[in-house]
Amino acid sequence: MNGKIPQMAYWESDQPILPLKQGNSCGGKGLTVEPLGQGHIFRTQMRIKDGNKTVLTTYPEKDGEVLLKSRMREIFTSGSVRGLIVTLGLLPQKKVRYGLYSTENSNSLCPPRPLWLIFFAITQIHPEEIKKPHNFYSLFRIITFITEASRRSGMIIFSKVLADRATVWEAMRAREIACAEAPDDLIRFSSEVKPVIMWNITRECNLSCKHCYMDARSKHPDEWTLEEGIRFIDEMASFGAPMLIVTGGEPLISENFFPFAFHAKEKGVRMVISTNGTLITPEVAALLAEADIRYVGVSVDAANSEMHDAFRGVKGAFDRAMEGIANAQEAGLKTGLRITIHKENWQEVPKLLNLCVEKEIPRFCLYHLVPTGRGKGIMELDVTKEQRTQVLKHLYDQAIELRDKEIEILTTDSPMDGVYILERLKREDPERFDKVRELLTISGGCSIGNKVANVDYLGNVNPCHFTPQMTVGNVKERPFNEIWNEHPGKQLLEIRERRMTLAGTCGRCEYLDVCGGCRQKAYFYGDDFYGGDPTCIYDPDKKRLEYELF
Repeated sequence: MNGKIPQMAYWESDQPILPLKQGNSCGGKGLTVEPLGQGHIFRTQMRIKDGNKTVLTTYPEKDGEVLLKSRMREIFTSGSVRGLIVTLGLLPQKKVRYGLYSTENSNSLCPPRPLWLIFFAITQIHPEEIKKPHNFYSLFRIITFITEASRRSGMIIFSKVLADRATVWEAMRAREIACAEAPDDLIRFSSEVKPVIMWNITRECNLSCKHCYMDARSKHPDEWTLEEGIRFIDEMASFGAPMLIVTGGEPLISENFFPFAFHAKEKGVRMVISTNGTLITPEVAALLAEADIRYVGVSVDAANSEMHDAFRGVKGAFDRAMEGIANAQEAGLKTGLRITIHKENWQEVPKLLNLCVEKEIPRFCLYHLVPTGRGKGIMELDVTKEQRTQVLKHLYDQAIELRDKEIEILTTDSPMDGVYILERLKREDPERFDKVRELLTISGGCSIGNKVANVDYLGNVNPCHFTPQMTVGNVKERPFNEIWNEHPGKQLLEIRERRMTLAGTCGRCEYLDVCGGCRQKAYFYGDDFYGGDPTCIYDPDKKRLEYELF
């Protein structure tokens, strides 16, 4: 490292994070690093001591990493040294980096014999921040990731993989992290079979969207009661669910939403909300922030009110959605704009992305139309393969152009989008192909029945929110953990086992490990749940994109 120390990080209070050399004390605070073996420092067990008291011990792993194992409460009460932070990221609501750095060759999974390992000891930490478990992980890589993201499995994050914000290193490290403790950003990489759960708390909605996968309308007489929902949240807390994505219908129309949200906060269950945005008044936004809602995703179908309102079935929906986003931002909530593309609005994508940049909305999320609910009746509006490719080309180009902007660009429910990225990298930046492919492989492509689950407004458990015909149990009758992990039924087991033995074009595709197609589209178009996805833009026989527009 030629004697250079990575750039120092500071808290908002300008309190410096102090460097600690191996074997030396930190700023006279009595914290020392003690090697317990010889050789490569990343393969050497180490002990962190406060005086004579051991507060943290590391152990070597087979891939050469050192995973820091600690008892955080002891660290944060050890004398005047209030704590060690063993990761790098952004504290919630605070644009501050903190962390543990490797000092040489940060691109390598096993840096070549660094001269020292720099620990950062914090002399002052806000108590409310150190209690949050997602702040503490060991990633021996200078990474900047956003801990307040609400990414779930199935997302292809263009801005992350194309702007060097994602690393194989963080993905591999996240494999060892329990889902419930993983940063929001890394949930999809955990090897633990605890899914992010889409929870429909109501069928009721104040709009009438043409593509609604729930066919939402009036409240169902047997949907969640307050008592049932509270018990379910308690179960999720015990289960260790990584995140609840609360949706509907329109979740904010439910009288139970805020009781559920505040109970989830009390139980430590992370919650985000998927909404049409029309009900987010300043008062509602303040309550969302108080309930610690991690992310507010608002559906917008066009950059103008005429097109959006026509698709949503209610005049004024666009203006109210934009006001809702502004109110959420004003309350300090992380927000995002989401579009489901079809033939009538796919050309709105550039305008909506520009809108995000202009209004400093930090996330742009693109959904593809899926034949579920009312969506089944409008599949003639699904975009053509050429139109889909044009949209992906724009997102790819913009992810690179906007790499220095505070915006995430991603798509979801369409793992084929990752294939598009790989095919372009193969032609334009082949040196990065293997790295990005490994990231997408670790992420796992389609996560149906594995890292994503749906619990609908009646308590039915589905392997994906787009597959209501494949109910595998009901949480009002049996615990979710029993349905999902302890005693999964034949149907759920088959979904997991068939993941890498699909039929048709998906089965013979070289990108099966990073994609797997959309199972619901295979079922809708070919009546074979494990068949090929006919909407895919990649031809596995010719081994090329059907439309190469770059």
